[in-house]
Amino acid sequence: MSPSAVREKVLKCLDTESGHGLRYLHSATVAVCKSSPSITTFTLHWKSPRRITRDKIWSRRRSFDGTLDIFITTHAGAQIAGSDGGDVVRLVFTQTLWTARSTRDLPDPYLLIVDIDSSYALLGSDDDAKPLHSLAGMVRALRDTQESMTANLDPVQISDALVTRAADAIAHMTTLLPPNRHVQRVSARIEERRVVRGRVSRVVLGRGSWEAGGNSLAQSGRICVALGSNVGDRLRSIETACNAIDREPDMRLVQTSSLYETEPMYVQDQERFLNGVCEIDTTLRPMDLLDKLQAIEHDMGRVKTVDKGPRSIDLDLLLYKSEHLTTDRLTVPHALMWEREFVLRPLRDVLVNRTQGAVNPRSLNDSLQRVEHKPLNMFSQVPLGPESAFIRANDPKRPTRVMSILNVTPDSFSDGGKNDPTEGEALKATVLSHIASGATIIDVGGQSSRPNAPNITADEELARILPAIAAIKSLPEAAHIAISIDTYRAAVASAAVEAGAHIINDISAGTLDPDMLPTIARLGCTYVMMHMRGTPATMQDPENLAYPFGLIHTICVELRARLDAAQAAGIRRWRIILDPGIGFAKTPEQNVEILRDLPALVGYRGLENIPWMVGSSRKGFIGKITGVEVAKERSWGTAATVTAAVQGGASVVRVHDVGEMAQVVKMADAMYRV
Repeated sequence: MSPSAVREKVLKCLDTESGHGLRYLHSATVAVCKSSPSITTFTLHWKSPRRITRDKIWSRRRSFDGTLDIFITTHAGAQIAGSDGGDVVRLVFTQTLWTARSTRDLPDPYLLIVDIDSSYALLGSDDDAKPLHSLAGMVRALRDTQESMTANLDPVQISDALVTRAADAIAHMTTLLPPNRHVQRVSARIEERRVVRGRVSRVVLGRGSWEAGGNSLAQSGRICVALGSNVGDRLRSIETACNAIDREPDMRLVQTSSLYETEPMYVQDQERFLNGVCEIDTTLRPMDLLDKLQAIEHDMGRVKTVDKGPRSIDLDLLLYKSEHLTTDRLTVPHALMWEREFVLRPLRDVLVNRTQGAVNPRSLNDSLQRVEHKPLNMFSQVPLGPESAFIRANDPKRPTRVMSILNVTPDSFSDGGKNDPTEGEALKATVLSHIASGATIIDVGGQSSRPNAPNITADEELARILPAIAAIKSLPEAAHIAISIDTYRAAVASAAVEAGAHIINDISAGTLDPDMLPTIARLGCTYVMMHMRGTPATMQDPENLAYPFGLIHTICVELRARLDAAQAAGIRRWRIILDPGIGFAKTPEQNVEILRDLPALVGYRGLENIPWMVGSSRKGFIGKITGVEVAKERSWGTAATVTAAVQGGASVVRVHDVGEMAQVVKMADAMYRV
């Protein structure tokens, strides 16, 4: 076939009115390869015209800034086999996709370039074939992939592991790759355009790839251990086992899942379980690892009397890299894991949400959908402190917790000087009133975090908060109350927990004190990680208020980085509560956006099943919107924000006006927690 004939056939396939550029690509490829099998390779370059870009992308632009051009280069060969039922055509594709204009998620001068090696089987005529994917699907794919990049795309932060994750995400994106398209390999890279002495060059900042490896999760190269307990103090047993793993010289705990309370599955006449999964790194071989895990079980007093019956601790080896092993003592991957929701759900936390490495989540999600109970009855558990109180972050009927603010500072923005730490009886009376009004968590603050508040020493901060802790602990009515300490100092956190506090509420998520994360890991307490940039003195500077890649996305990416850092330091995922940081490095408009889009935060990939706390009480943006200048008179505006927080999925609200806001929470729970 002559070049002009090829051109004519391609042009006949182009429906200039449809605006589906990738349909053009598909039709042209099919037509040319069917009519001339001798053609093994051709290239078609499609650039979205401005009209198509405006009509097809504009309504979905949201995270796109300006006109987006998508370039697709395809190399396609045909394999045709005749049969009585007609020709079967398998098209073998190598596609290169890249963006040519800046977007908010992938700013100039960066390029995201993706190569997809795949094949696509067609039966019958061209008319029976569906397009590979739509332009809208491509836009979503590129946008979702860009959202998996770091927020600022600092070249120092772009790594091969990060780009590998992007390739993995594309490989399993059904909007881009329909089920009848068979993907062998996806490779991705991020390049930066640089101009040196008037010449443009492109520098590769990171590259990675995903390769098909079947549907087995063993392809992930991870070592995963299931955790379970239903006898005695279940949480303590699981945390003791994790600490024992970490103490072994040849084992290291990498990360944990959330913990889930589950019904017994096989032997019904027993207590409910707490179940989770941890990923470990070890040089031990599978059988040696099994011996170590069973030794930990034995040292913790486990005695197996009934198969699948009650146990104080259960450590099951689920996955060992890509190995398959069957012996009389051990089967890897675990033989029963695919029928157990209490294994698959926490396993998904560990595998799918990991920021490094390639993993195939499709078989995991499919298996979980087949076995999960409907309606959902397996809820993540975050301990608050005394009396085994937990937050069930993914329970749609969970009650919203009220955290009352007890500032023992002379200079807090709305109640400074109200609570003198030296007046014990007055403190006790205030605490009793908070409890009677509905607070289940009391947050004690000894250092003001308002903008430009003066710094005090750790000793001064402790002199304020330790008497408050003692006052709360002395009250019988406070036996069920969780004590939270609002501090960003590791030394203060350590002394407070030793004095009886249960939670550390850190406005910096560990960025203001390098010792904070390892200290929290050592203490084993629950940890609130808030999003903030800079310090209380600099957080409202212009550079800390800029979110060019989108406010919600950036908050989540930056909090996810802190979550990864916390887990790397040894803090368990089930001990973490997140806070979007209303009023901290945010404008009034951004504070409103957070409340409006809170569901997007709660459901962000990698942050699922972690509870969120919202602290909007009496803050300046409420005064600006309502015109109420005196902070303590902003209760009506605060009530609206508390209602929005409950509707958006917050598990905890932090408030000053405890009695009034507890009533707001009850009403909001009645409307939205059903």
